[in-house]
Amino acid sequence: MNELKIKLSNSYHTPHKYSQRILTFWIGLYVKGMKFSRLWLPNGKLIENYREDPGPYLFLRWAGMKTTFEYCAPRKNWVTMFSCEGLEVTNGGSNLVLNWNDHQFELPVNLPVSDSMLPVYRNRFQEMTQKYNSGLPKNIFCAELMLLNLLETMLNSSSSPNMASPVEKFKKLIDDDKKFEYNISEFSEMCGFSKDYLRLLFQQTYHISPKEYQNNKRMTMIVELITKTDISLKEIAFLAGLKNITHLNYLIKKKYDLTPGQLRTLQIS
Repeated sequence: MNELKIKLSNSYHTPHKYSQRILTFWIGLYVKGMKFSRLWLPNGKLIENYREDPGPYLFLRWAGMKTTFEYCAPRKNWVTMFSCEGLEVTNGGSNLVLNWNDHQFELPVNLPVSDSMLPVYRNRFQEMTQKYNSGLPKNIFCAELMLLNLLETMLNSSSSPNMASPVEKFKKLIDDDKKFEYNISEFSEMCGFSKDYLRLLFQQTYHISPKEYQNNKRMTMIVELITKTDISLKEIAFLAGLKNITHLNYLIKKKYDLTPGQLRTLQIS
């Protein structure tokens, strides 16, 4: 316990827009209220770019990161700042690992929280914050034990049955992107894991690459709009996240050896 010390623990409920450089370890719970949030690694790489509410998640941050965000009402999130000798930032500031004996265990940046588990984590953060801010030694000790338990949750996240796994969160982001606004790299950043790691997990879990899965969803929508509506091809290209009709023509020609117009006429006839 001497290796881990809470420095500050608070809940945040008011609208706020701010940018800051992170100076120590953070663990937190986001519930609601986000308008946007961006997060950079110490090396300047953007790894999080939420442009809408992503849903509840646990998060870890470390010294050297930079964050900029805006929250509106109703806002609800918790942040606990702490020090821990067992945690180490590696790979030029890109990864956070827990050192134990001769082993290193990587911790995620963000961890989605399911609806069923949200009340549990909300109560844990609320109780931890209250105990720490009481100023009583026994309560502070209990708060630090609760922090250890939260770190264990982050460490065991990939095997937890009660919250969305990283690959499930990854797939949900692809499924929810109805306008095809984001690419696979951006989805990976939103999940807090590397693109290569999530691509491997996705392939192992769903037996298809995430890029192919996204392209299949796009093509399904395109064909449905062409064959079942009279929407212009220009608008269909826009709805499918394509730059122009030329790209639309290319995709249809490659898959069906037809132009979009021929596919529409064939379906009508």
